[in-house]
Amino acid sequence: LASPDCPPTEVIVVDGGPPDGLRAVCAAAPLPARVIALRRPVGFAAAVNIGLEAARGRYVVVLNNDVRAAAGFLHHLVAVAETSGSQLVVPRVLSMLEPGRIDNTGNAMFPDGLNLCRGRGLDDGPAHRAPVAPLLPSGAAMLLGQGLLTRIGGFESDFFAYGEDAELGLRALEAGFSPRYAPDAVVHHLGGGTWGPRSLRKVYLVERNRARLAAAHLPPRWLAATPWHVAVRYLHHAAAALDGEGPLGTYEGVVHTCGAAVAAGAALVTSLGGLPGDLRRRSRVRSQASLSHAEVAALLSRHVVGVGELTRRKQW
Repeated sequence: LASPDCPPTEVIVVDGGPPDGLRAVCAAAPLPARVIALRRPVGFAAAVNIGLEAARGRYVVVLNNDVRAAAGFLHHLVAVAETSGSQLVVPRVLSMLEPGRIDNTGNAMFPDGLNLCRGRGLDDGPAHRAPVAPLLPSGAAMLLGQGLLTRIGGFESDFFAYGEDAELGLRALEAGFSPRYAPDAVVHHLGGGTWGPRSLRKVYLVERNRARLAAAHLPPRWLAATPWHVAVRYLHHAAAALDGEGPLGTYEGVVHTCGAAVAAGAALVTSLGGLPGDLRRRSRVRSQASLSHAEVAALLSRHVVGVGELTRRKQW
């Protein structure tokens, strides 16, 4: 972050893990860093909210624990926010393991409410450097304006991790905040830096939070069709796994593959128990919304991705 053109920056590190030398690393960093140590892990969403509450800047940039910023990252990100007036800006995120490939340029969405990384796995090139805004931000890295945070608040803490970025993005869209894309602001993302790419806990949280997001945000007709789209997605995952492809194809052996399937099923059952709370959240979101259900549906229709996009998804 400490490149010569870096704007005045306050660095806040929220530490929710066991002691691992983090304070020593921060003490030796070229930018002063304030460390907020938590007594216990509270999840990504709640930890970021603690950082958001502590931040004093006009803009707040959220960074995952497994990203590395390229030179000029903050400068380019803030420049797009300033010139566009946007309160939500998404950078170009490259793979740390394959720097010539895209990790994401923001997120799109499958019709059942699952957010998918836009451009993941594709070669980086001119097509990904055009300032075409995504539907949703990615939690790996994003800029949030204090005006947006004052209006809609931060992340939903009870999501814990995964999907909290899409939920905030949909809440922002419904309130009238459109994201912008800053292709010259670059970070490299490892992915799976907390629990690993094949964590069954991740499978559970991704599927549970997808269902909760759908119940709280999808327009009525979209919500009614989600069981069909979930079934289509699961059948696609199962078929791809036979060829060792897709999220299920990354698991070794029948036991681990079945474990992922059980975790996904358990998430769907659990999400039914949380349905009353999600419907209350839906009512609260709609009371703050500037866009009608029809306008939200039109936005989603322009960015929704089909089954073919699932083929490139290598992690759950």
